[in-house]
Amino acid sequence: MDVEKIRIIINQLKQIEKESFSLQNDELFTDAKNILMENAPAGLKSRMVALDYCYCPDVFDEPVPNVADVKKLIKLYEEERFNLQEPLSKEDLYKKKLLQAKNMSPDFIGKLGEMVVGDYPYFPRRTSWYITKFFEESGFPQLKHNGDTRRIWAAKQLEDMSLDDLYKIIQCLFKRKYFEGDECDIKEAKEALRQEINNACQEDDIEDLSDVFDIDINTSLLFNKEIRTDDDILNSDIEKAKEQYIKGDLQLAVEKIWDSFERIKSYYDKDKKSSVKKIVASLSDEIKSAKSSQDTDEDNSFFEKELRELTELGNNYKIRHSEKDRAVITNHFTQEYLFFRVLNLIILIHARMD
Repeated sequence: MDVEKIRIIINQLKQIEKESFSLQNDELFTDAKNILMENAPAGLKSRMVALDYCYCPDVFDEPVPNVADVKKLIKLYEEERFNLQEPLSKEDLYKKKLLQAKNMSPDFIGKLGEMVVGDYPYFPRRTSWYITKFFEESGFPQLKHNGDTRRIWAAKQLEDMSLDDLYKIIQCLFKRKYFEGDECDIKEAKEALRQEINNACQEDDIEDLSDVFDIDINTSLLFNKEIRTDDDILNSDIEKAKEQYIKGDLQLAVEKIWDSFERIKSYYDKDKKSSVKKIVASLSDEIKSAKSSQDTDEDNSFFEKELRELTELGNNYKIRHSEKDRAVITNHFTQEYLFFRVLNLIILIHARMD
């Protein structure tokens, strides 16, 4: 959804806010609500689910537009528009982070309400009179605590606020004069809010479950990319290389994957040099050079260098030859890097040349 579409929807909602009930307006409201809810995070969905265009018709002789809910939906769209726009100041960045926390977690506003009334550690505890005074000093003299459960009442007031007003509340929350008591600590309080914001923003993040299912994700996904050619020896070499990797014999896995690499170099022409030229030409349509995107001589192309360097590496180390003078690569991480580098290149060659 782009900014222009949001602008159109906001104008439609502002128009139906002024009009009497109609089925057309009911459809417009429902469509607007569904569009915003489609990919909305949990916190935003929880605030939208109860929004309705009209009051219950059983109570009235005929349906009456629910102006309060129309206004709420307009506010949510205005927040979405703000979220899509480029930030112009550090305050905009703060507000975007605040909006993300509010939208991601259904509980964030409740936690903020606890901080306002002092039911949260390190924040000053406020009785009913001081809650009213806090809102008055924050610029909201119309909000007077009515005796309801303090944190629930405070959260309700915060829920109905615009993003700008909510940011203003947080600014006022950390006035130094409020943190003069022995049980109050402004540094700890700021850290607590920081942690709540970060927790809220990450609430819907899904943990890596590879340890739960006992799977090496990188290995499994890569190994599932089947390479099936009409060269049975090439197919067999690749499968044997994978088998040795899974068994943990990285030296043998590297040797077998290099055999596959040398074989695929001559797969597209009996003359290996001619086959390599075809491979390089096919792969170089997007990446021509490591230094420049301009056309260069083939000898300097990125994939020409890649194939040449890997060939030299295989010849100079104990990978393709077993002479005593060949250096042995023994570091586990280096072996793993070389194995996947060559396997990925083989997959790319096969995919692009197939």
